[in-house]
Parts: sequence; structure tokens; C-alpha cells
Amino acid sequence: MTLHRTKTVQHYVGPHKIFVEGAIPSARTNKPPILCIGGAFDGSWVYARFTRIMAELGWPAYAMNVRGYYKSSWKNVAELSTADYLADIAHVRDGLKLRNPILVGYSIGGVLAQKSAELLGASALVLYDSDPSREIAREAGMKIGSKEHVPPFLEFWPDQGIVEEMWGRKVTRAEYLAQLELFKKSRLSGKAYREMEIEKLPIGRIASPILILGINRKNPAHAVMFHKRGSNWFVFEGYSHGSLLVSPEADRITRMVASWFSLGYPTHRRRVFRTVVMRDDKPTGLLAKGGSFAGKHSRRIAERKGQHIIVADEGVLMELKYYSGWSDPAVRVTDGPRSHDVAMRRIGNGRVEGEHLFESTIEMNHKSGFHLFEGHDEDRPAQGALYRPELKSIWLADGEIFGYKPPAKPSPPKFIDMKIHSRELEHDFAVRIRLPRNYTPSVTYPIAVLNDGQNQWTGHGSHGGWHTDSTTDELIRRGQLREIILAGVTCHRFRNRAYLPPPIARAHQYVDWLANVMLPELRKHWSISTNPSEIAIIGASYGANNAVYAGLKRPDVFGLVGALSFAYLHQNPQIKHIENLTHRPFRRIYADCGTRWADDQPGRDDYTVITRKLIGACSRKWMTHGKDLIGVVAEGHYHNEFYWRKRIGGCLRFLFRME
Repeated sequence: MTLHRTKTVQHYVGPHKIFVEGAIPSARTNKPPILCIGGAFDGSWVYARFTRIMAELGWPAYAMNVRGYYKSSWKNVAELSTADYLADIAHVRDGLKLRNPILVGYSIGGVLAQKSAELLGASALVLYDSDPSREIAREAGMKIGSKEHVPPFLEFWPDQGIVEEMWGRKVTRAEYLAQLELFKKSRLSGKAYREMEIEKLPIGRIASPILILGINRKNPAHAVMFHKRGSNWFVFEGYSHGSLLVSPEADRITRMVASWFSLGYPTHRRRVFRTVVMRDDKPTGLLAKGGSFAGKHSRRIAERKGQHIIVADEGVLMELKYYSGWSDPAVRVTDGPRSHDVAMRRIGNGRVEGEHLFESTIEMNHKSGFHLFEGHDEDRPAQGALYRPELKSIWLADGEIFGYKPPAKPSPPKFIDMKIHSRELEHDFAVRIRLPRNYTPSVTYPIAVLNDGQNQWTGHGSHGGWHTDSTTDELIRRGQLREIILAGVTCHRFRNRAYLPPPIARAHQYVDWLANVMLPELRKHWSISTNPSEIAIIGASYGANNAVYAGLKRPDVFGLVGALSFAYLHQNPQIKHIENLTHRPFRRIYADCGTRWADDQPGRDDYTVITRKLIGACSRKWMTHGKDLIGVVAEGHYHNEFYWRKRIGGCLRFLFRME
């Protein structure tokens, strides 16, 4: 999907000054507005991530607070009823001129969204683990009504464990207290609570298409809405009521909601998504989306059992543009034993005479692939194979995938060799630059700085090298990696002196030279990003220790860290550094190791224990497996370049993954 520039908005609407906030595209789009209604004790802040993502994808997205919630202050909350809350929604719809909006309701807010859709209509409804109407509850055999006492108003002050469940990670004391202050600002009317939660609210026929997002495939109310009302029903097992919307991992679910919008609100579909769990005692061959090395002999590392990594089989929309001499091509998307065809439409001329440009939008997940066809003719990357790109918007031409409009006459990658002096280390470092295919000075490129550059290139160095250049080329052609620049730095003549951290050696001087001298020198010649989220440093063995040290010492430069076969050092100084931090140590880190050292040393492993400790330390410092942290143990892999060659592709794909 095309990303839009956005701006945040805040309004006080209607006679009761209802507070509304959100995000909208800076330029007008033709997509309907979204109005979000919160749960029992929260406020518009629970939709902060949701509204931002939706606005980036082109939907104006607003989150409101009924009276008594957050900044919609009200003196006597106890006097309010469900009718008052519905009047607040109506005032917001009218005041902001939201014609036929998409309504999104979380928890008890889902009841209000449904009732508003019944009374005033809606383009569509999205219900986040919503409570049911009276009619649905009866059909589901749920208890309705009771004589239990309900206070005049209710409020909710969660403990730290509940906040961590919502966020999907450990939180600091300061983070917890800040979240608690938000909860303290909202009060729910006891009268309205009884009407909606205990007695259930009667809701008549809703004409709008409905998407239910739940956490339990056995939820009886959701089952009734799916089977008897024709709703769409997505179940995300492993998520909690709060993390379904609030946690960073919920961003993927938000994009799946956007896919549902773009596909025209399809109904009568039920999909259950497993949440893949990372365990260090259970082999898995599942590849993280955008991911890492994983095969039948690999194991993922996680110190905290039950940590979410990805939603298996998640669907995301991909915009596909296709240059072809065909007159009416179509796309066949294959997902396991199932396949379906998607038509393409011609949108313009091609790059050369006789060629046309076609366009389509398809839904993909990490298991699916596609090929193109016209009649009996097929376009596949190889005989019987499928295209399996991981970018959100692609161009396909001549069997190669691009993240941009490809030129008619493509140019191959280029290599440039240079020497750059380090005064502190008294050394001229040999640096080899690999520019991507079709390098364009007007484009700013991410960069991967490669330690031990003498071993990085295909056919060069120990054991034939890492093949980082040819691996990068192949991943880019397959659409599994965006275009990046590689900078291989040949090691210092006294390797350990430059790579190991103080007080052992002089890594501080080497890392500062990379950041302050080498990268600025490269930017004089080529267009290279200055954003730490687009600058990686990657190494193996002591080169991996150096990469981790660089990420800790210069986070202003190196936001991405690739550590292959991270080596043991006395007292583990980098791990101790991480353990003493009060914030996340890196923007993103990939760490791996093998399980063997060499044929002639069968009793020695590939620093397996120390790699586990590194991943565990990052995990305890609020890094999330599969999002900003990946750890891999590769069974049977030795400590040498031949095996690092097998894993460098997964490292690059994860570090430069586009969210």
C-alpha cells in the first residue's frame, strides 16, 4: 500500500465538548473516515497506534471519548446512560461531518459501535473482542441480567502485570505509572454498565459488513455472529484482550484490518491465526515474516517462554505492477493446497514498444506465492516455482522484482575499492563498496557495514567467503530485501586490537572511525542514509562482538546490529552493559550461532551458551522476539565462513525488513 504523509488532529466536539483525537492523511483521499470507540475504562489513547497506521494507509482515523472518559470531562458520571453515550457518538459524527464512517469498537465500545451502526448506519464495523448484543447473547446461551449491585460509577486501576499483558512486554516502573495515570482519567457510568454488560443492549438488524477480531475460537457470541449473521471472524490465539489492540505486535493486526477494508469488506470468512511461540527446546522450521535463517535443523532462542513472535498465516495486501507484452494477464495466488486468481488491469504503456503496464492488489502471507499467466503461458521465477516477495509494493519485470519503477535498460551492481586512513589506529583500511543495481543519486540508500570485509565477497577469503554480495543480489531480485549499499571493511592488521572493546582493546577507536570518518567519506560520493534505523553493522566471532559494541557505543549511527557466532569474552562486558541499561539496547538485532566448532574439535560448540545469554539480556530489556530481536541456533553449523554464508541472508532480511 502507498504510504501517505499524515498529521495529527484534536477536536472538542458538540455541546458536551467531547474530546476526539487521531490522524489524517495530509492530502485528501477517497477513503471513508474511521471513528473509534474505546472500552470500559480507557480512552482514545488506546487507538494511538491504530489511527496512525490507518492514516498512513489513507484513511482519516479518529478516536473519541464519551463523557467521563479521558479528556471528555463530566461532573456527574453516575447520571449518564447508554443513550447519553450514543448521543455523544452522534454529536461527533455530525460535528466532524463523518458521513457513513467505518466504526471501530473495542470491548464494551463494540456494543456502542453496533448500536450506532443500527441507528445511523456505517460503511463497516470492526469489533475488537466486543461484548454482544442482547439478541446475540440469548442465541449463544449466555446469562443475561442479574441483581448484583453496581456502583454509581466504575473505574479501573490496573496492576503492572495487566499493563505488561497489554503491551506484550516487560515495562519499567515509570512506564507503568504513566499508563496508570491514563486509566485514572476515565470513569464509566454504573447505569450504562448495567445496560450494556449485565442486561445487554438490544440491537436490531445491522446492514453493515462486520469484522470480528477475537482471541478465542470458542467464543459463543462470536460464533453466532459468524454462523448466523454472516460476519467475518478473525481469531488471534495467544493474544490477550488488551494486547489485541494496544501492543506493538498488534500493528500487524491493524494492517490486516486495512487489507479487509481494501478488499471491499468480504464476509462469511473465519480465520484462526496461531501465535508462533519461541522456545529454546522445540525445533521449528517456520520462517519469521521478513525473517531469519530457519530450516529443519534450526532452533529459535527465547528466554521468556510464550513470547509472541509473529501471527502465523497473517495476510497483508501487496500492490503489484507488472510489465509484460501480454494483453490480458492474471495473477494466480497459491497458499498451500489452495489457489485463486486475481485479474489485472492495464494502467499504461510499457518501457519499450510492445510492452504494457498492468496493476493488481493481492493478499499474501509468509506461506503463499504467486505466478502470472495468460491462457496456457506462465511467468514463474523458475520451472514450477512461485514469486514470494516480502515488500508491500513491487514492480515485476523480466523475472526480477523491484521496489521502484525499473528502467528499460537496467544497470548491474558496481564495486568500488578505496582506502581510508585511521589516525588513531595508524592504519589505512581497505574498503570495498557494493552499489546496488540501477544506483540513482537522487535516492537515499540504507547501508550495511561489514566487518572482516576481506572475507565477505563471493569467492574471496577463508572458506570461499560469506557470499554477502551474491546473496544480497539474489534476495533483492526476489523482492525479499530492499536495495542497500554494502561496505566491506578489511580488518586491521592486528584484528583483535581493533575489534575487542576496552579495556581489552581499542574497539572504541575503530567504531568512532567508522561513524565519524568512514561513513562521512562514503557520503561524499554516494547517497547514503543518516538514519540509524537504516545503518547496520554486521560481523562474526570477534567481529560480532564489535558489532554489538558499536550498537551500544554509537546508537546515534548504528541502529541495526548483526552478530553471527558472538564470541565469549572474559566477564562478558557487552552483556553486562545491556543488563545495566534502563532502555532498549538496539533498534533491531539479529544474533545467531552454530552448535559445533570444527571437525577436529568435536567437544567444542560455537559459543552457543554466550549467544543465548546475549539474546536473553536483550529480551529482558524490552526487546520483542520477531519484531526487533531474532535469535537462531543452527544445528550442525561450524564456526567458519562457509556456515555464516548460509545465515547472512536471514540476517539482512530481518535487519532491513520494512514494517
